[in-house]
Amino acid sequence: LFEIRYNILKDFVDEFRVIEFDKTFSGKYKNPKFDRGLLPKVKWYRMYESDYKKYRELAESSPNTKGAEHWKTEFMQKESIRECLTDLDDENIVMIGDCDEIWNPIIVEDGKLSLLEEIDLLIASDSHVIKLGLKVYTYWLNNKSSEQFWGTIVGRYKNIKDNCLNYLRNNSKKTSLTYGWHFTSMGGYDKVKEKLTDSYTDETYATKQVLNNLEDNIKQGRDFLGRDFKYRIDESELPRYLLDNKEKYKHLFK
Repeated sequence: LFEIRYNILKDFVDEFRVIEFDKTFSGKYKNPKFDRGLLPKVKWYRMYESDYKKYRELAESSPNTKGAEHWKTEFMQKESIRECLTDLDDENIVMIGDCDEIWNPIIVEDGKLSLLEEIDLLIASDSHVIKLGLKVYTYWLNNKSSEQFWGTIVGRYKNIKDNCLNYLRNNSKKTSLTYGWHFTSMGGYDKVKEKLTDSYTDETYATKQVLNNLEDNIKQGRDFLGRDFKYRIDESELPRYLLDNKEKYKHLFK
């Protein structure tokens, strides 16, 4: 997924910052997975429990972390991303999101403006920080979902640096258009199961029922949590890089 992300965005960004943590949300030790080859424009950070535990009190005060411990860990880890941004200039445009949330640098619906032009207009307004709508593809790169999703936050660093990143993620103004792709739960049954058990526990999404039915739900094109999402094979809005390199990623296409 990072390779796909990198090749779609490399001509449009000044720098990628890849941040990996020492543990999964559910508390399992995690070896670094990112290949730190000599890719231009990439900085890599390894963050440890000592880096994100300082946000424990803030996590516990959030209305979004009640219940399972993994919600608090996710909050603390995502909040500590700010530690990797302190050298930025106030006017830098920053996009913060998960690796599988890839914004579209070129085309906006109806072909009116590029995303970068649109961002300048949006964040120059009172919004300051916005949350991008993304088209969702689940299980396979070409398996389009009916799910509506807003993820990556965008703003100038001066409007991000003194704010809670989790608050911005949950409360920034949502765009009315979709500005990219969310390629979620990719890689087939084994990888989706790994994601569920690494991220969650049986208190939430990694219940016996979810895990026991997971393989069949993927095969039958159903949401693994029973949500009423519809899926269809649709490659018409995929990034050009994926279509041009479909053979390379054929194991991720249905």
